[in-house]
Amino acid sequence: MSNQFLVIDFCSSKIVTFLAEKSADKLSILDWELTDLDSDTLKFGEVHNLEKVTLALQNNIQKLRKNKKYDPAKAFIGFNNENVEFIVQRGSTACGSYREPGEILENHIRTAWQNAIAINLGEGKVIAQEIPITFSVDSKDNIANPRGMLGVRLEIQLGIVAAEKSSLLNLKKALTKAGVGVDTHFIYQIIAEAMHLTTEDEKETGVLFIDIGKFLTSFAIIEENKILDAKTIALGGENINEDLKYYYKITRDKAEELKKFYGRPYYSDDEERDLRMNTLTERESKSVKPDVVKKYINDRIKDILQAVKDEITDENLSKISNVKISGGTSEIEGITNIAEDIFGAYSKIFTPDDRKEVMDLINEYDLPINNKLSSSIALLLHSAETLKEENESSYYTKVSGIKITDWIKKYIGK
Repeated sequence: MSNQFLVIDFCSSKIVTFLAEKSADKLSILDWELTDLDSDTLKFGEVHNLEKVTLALQNNIQKLRKNKKYDPAKAFIGFNNENVEFIVQRGSTACGSYREPGEILENHIRTAWQNAIAINLGEGKVIAQEIPITFSVDSKDNIANPRGMLGVRLEIQLGIVAAEKSSLLNLKKALTKAGVGVDTHFIYQIIAEAMHLTTEDEKETGVLFIDIGKFLTSFAIIEENKILDAKTIALGGENINEDLKYYYKITRDKAEELKKFYGRPYYSDDEERDLRMNTLTERESKSVKPDVVKKYINDRIKDILQAVKDEITDENLSKISNVKISGGTSEIEGITNIAEDIFGAYSKIFTPDDRKEVMDLINEYDLPINNKLSSSIALLLHSAETLKEENESSYYTKVSGIKITDWIKKYIGK
């Protein structure tokens, strides 16, 4: 069986695809492609124009197929929208008696896992991803792998990512129409980012990872190497553009240029003069005041980060010692100071050199050294790790994640 796999990252403004290969000790990128999207094609993480999404994906896949080694066995899809839910669920099973504790076998793990996912998600939602957090055996907690241990009762704590069936099916349909017919898995983007774009120390001591995108802001919390929460809200950099657009009566594209320019920490008088001459009309240039633009930017950043805080329980807030921010809007001047004021924790912007694995891929394959591919690289690393776990753990292969083909048959009947 081929060790090759595809990673397809559906972003607000682009689709990134990797053709990669995972050997025993190395992750290799065989080829990769990026196709830009307009703002009405993929919006708020949802397909708004299936034909355009399919064409963009076809463009990437056709270029990858020219690689003589093209032979993927799996495809991992990065997805994100505000209707995604992260649910921590427990499942348990008896393994023996107090008089005679039993050996924990794979069937015990499988039963506990299946009991954890036996929940009612509500109409229209399915399980897109399952993430083992920890196991417990009797009074012993935080067990990574309980196989072979003796105990009376086994319990698993499982992170379940629930998503709208229609959202996933639209992405799946685009893949099918683009000629991708391999075994398909889904990955919630922010979980991959939080796990692979933070340091081991950050994950141990408590990190809040925030990705501020064009339409959406996502966050995940990890403490003691366990995912505590993850969520997406419908706020992003486009909210800043909307404010500037209506205040100054300018187009959205011009508002974007103002945000990017005046959100910078430094710029020269000549650069500002060029911006006004090349981007704005004379009337618009006279009305635009840098201090007002910066105030709008800062106010909306505060709103976004406060909205994130409002979604976090007091218990999880108390576990955050670091805040790391990614996404295009993360480059706004002063965003870390705002984050520190709101969360009361040390804050920084993610850079690729934070993680050796990320920099190794960037250096070896000459990838852009900026945040534009950060979520895609995180998905690539997460996919490779998933393949490794599947190969090393038979119970993971059997019960981790409902394959999209399986639940299409179950829920759709095809």
